[in-house]
Amino acid sequence: MAVYPPIGEYDAPFAADLLKGEPEDVLIATNEKIGQRPLDVANYLRRAEVVDCVYFVQDTPEQSEATLEWLDAGLGDATIALLEPTLAEAAYRIRSSLWSLRRDAVNDLRDGNDAAEDLGQANRLAGRSAENMDSYARLLCDAKRFHESLQVIAAYGDDGFRPNWLMIRGRCHFELKEYAKAIADFDDAIKSYQSLPNSPPSSIAFALYQRGTCHFELGDYRSAIRDARASQCLETKNLSIFQYPLIYQAMLRQGDIKLVSEIIDKPADMVSDPQTALYERGKYFLESDRFAEAEKDFLALATPDSGSHAPEQYLVTIYQKQGKADLAEKYAKLVAEKIAKLPYWMR
Repeated sequence: MAVYPPIGEYDAPFAADLLKGEPEDVLIATNEKIGQRPLDVANYLRRAEVVDCVYFVQDTPEQSEATLEWLDAGLGDATIALLEPTLAEAAYRIRSSLWSLRRDAVNDLRDGNDAAEDLGQANRLAGRSAENMDSYARLLCDAKRFHESLQVIAAYGDDGFRPNWLMIRGRCHFELKEYAKAIADFDDAIKSYQSLPNSPPSSIAFALYQRGTCHFELGDYRSAIRDARASQCLETKNLSIFQYPLIYQAMLRQGDIKLVSEIIDKPADMVSDPQTALYERGKYFLESDRFAEAEKDFLALATPDSGSHAPEQYLVTIYQKQGKADLAEKYAKLVAEKIAKLPYWMR
């Protein structure tokens, strides 16, 4: 029987609605039932539901470790629930969700693969309806099983061919480097979203961004910038972390180094994100073997309070390529120190 640690910090106002009670109270009551009737596996499934409904805070390594304890305990309980055939479908779905959460917490592809396998089992028990197969296709794609994901979409994705199917298919084609096919999928997804009433702008914005990445890979940098800018117009807050790197890399590759440098040196305002421009210029210089210029950019970014170890990691690469072993070792140690301070999901 799984022994649960203290519930710790979590942030999920919807958890009480899903569980029909506060998580702590549900957990206490369920533990009491398990103590009284340890062979009633429905109680183990109920306890796994608590873990599945709670969104744990993972801002520190300690919180991340506590989250892993919870997820592993929930996986154990969901596995016990599989002993009861009438609970098997629900247990597989919960276990799939917990594997996905664990994958996000530790960035382990094996957990993503287990999530796909469990959801596949649940869907087989439910009759494989198109309504629940889109999640299966997404998990297969997450697990880098792109051809299998495309097979699922081909078999079940014609139910009105909803935009979520098109987005998954586009992503699979992108990962398989079939960029023209991916562009066609994202084109159709954008049209589908636009035809739906109350379609959230963020969905169209993400589809535009994804299409822009395809144009970038094909060397059509002007179209990549156009799609990224259109995406920003629809959703400026949540996607800018992705849009600006795409925009600046496209600008650099079509020869606009001077313009990117002006954004870095004389930013009119923070809308243009000069820090990202500096970071992307450093990457571009490194890829072009312009080591002195790349070193200058990443040294400007490698500050103790930056919160990111990426600039130091690039400096390690620069010094290794130049045969400067002492400097490479110095910055490798700084990278390790920064990583050690991060929660698991950010490592």
